[in-house]
Amino acid sequence: REVGDGRVAQVLNFPILPLSFLLSSGAVPVQDKLTTLEIFPPFRFELVWGDASLRTAGRFAQGLPKGGVRTKVVESGSDADFRALNARDQEAQAAGRNMYKQRYLEITGLPGDLRISEIVAGDPAILGCVFIHRRL
Repeated sequence: REVGDGRVAQVLNFPILPLSFLLSSGAVPVQDKLTTLEIFPPFRFELVWGDASLRTAGRFAQGLPKGGVRTKVVESGSDADFRALNARDQEAQAAGRNMYKQRYLEITGLPGDLRISEIVAGDPAILGCVFIHRRL
């Protein structure tokens, strides 16, 4: 709901300032490997100022609306374009889409659910990295 159907987002909240970074992309399960998510464009990077609800677990269950001021910094239609914007080399720009293998997944649908995933394909700079996500 925050970033649109079929999309996922990473939120980075700053502890003192009412500032959040919101990085979002499309995500769908890979047909023959349902525990793996394929990440695809468009990629968006937004700055959000003054939306305290991004810091509130369960904001959607509580019906809290989007708030604050949003500024779209980047929207990119391809992996290569997004990586080029990040000053990545030709190898990174030529790499395929990122694939996230779900290593652990809590599916209660409640705030605090954890998802642990590993990058198993795509961007060479993050290949093999493990990410821990918590449902807001």
